[in-house]
Amino acid sequence: MDQSTLEELFIEQAEWREQKAIEFPNDDRNATAAEAFRRLASSAKDVPDEVILAAAELYDDLPDIEQWNEMCRTVGFGRYPDSAESFLREFISSRTG
Repeated sequence: MDQSTLEELFIEQAEWREQKAIEFPNDDRNATAAEAFRRLASSAKDVPDEVILAAAELYDDLPDIEQWNEMCRTVGFGRYPDSAESFLREFISSRTG
C-alpha cells in the first residue's frame, strides 16, 4: 500500500456510499459517510510512509482485513475520522493494542 492506493481505497468507499445515498435518500448518513471518505482520500497524500507501511503489514491478515472493513462500515455512522492518518493510526492501534 502507498499513498495513491490508500487514496483509491477511500475513493472507492466514497463512491459506494454515494450510490447508497441515492438508493436510500431519506438516510443522510450515507451522504455524510461519502463526504468523510472524500476527505480521507484527499488527505492520503499527507500520511507518513511509516504509518502506511505499518498499516499495510497488518492489512495482509484476514482478521485485520475484517477490522479494516468494520472501520470503513462505521465511517459516517458514528465514527468521523478527521484524516487518513488518524484512520490508519486507529486501525493500527485496534490491531496491535
